[in-house]
Amino acid sequence: MAAPRGYFLDRALLYLFSYNTEIEHRTQKIGIVPEGARYNESARVGDSRVYNVFREKSQGGLGPGFKAVTGRLIAGFDRALYRSDDVIVGDVQATIETDDGELIGTRYRATAYLRPGGYAAYVAGIDRAGTENVPVQAPIVITPSFETQASAYQFLVTHRCVGFGRADVIKSEIRRLSYDIYAMT
Repeated sequence: MAAPRGYFLDRALLYLFSYNTEIEHRTQKIGIVPEGARYNESARVGDSRVYNVFREKSQGGLGPGFKAVTGRLIAGFDRALYRSDDVIVGDVQATIETDDGELIGTRYRATAYLRPGGYAAYVAGIDRAGTENVPVQAPIVITPSFETQASAYQFLVTHRCVGFGRADVIKSEIRRLSYDIYAMT
């Protein structure tokens, strides 16, 4: 039997891009289901931006020929579940149109923890977390996968990615999302 390692395998995260999106105010509240409270949300596509924080034009960390991802979100839909353990789980599908006209599809599972007792207050109709001036900011972790036929963005298809973000919650509704996306190398 092999002895356990006393060290971590060396791995790193490579920053790829960021995006911000505003959420439509027309959330579809499906209601209370056995697993929790189900609702659907859509991105306001005209108010969503994909960008590189450092304004890079290429993705140098992967070698020559890889373009930095910049553009806008042209479609986005989240089928979310607010579970009784106060965790929100989302199944998201979105489409990015890059500044050079290419399309990149993404799917991911999102996990966010709002606050203790949040689900019970939400179900009771008394939860009004966050205001326009002081939104509640909930951390989110995502594991996106990408699809595209564009050769300049194939690195997205071949890498496993992770995203760290936050949701701005106003009157118990997610209004804004912001993510930083990394490739695990």
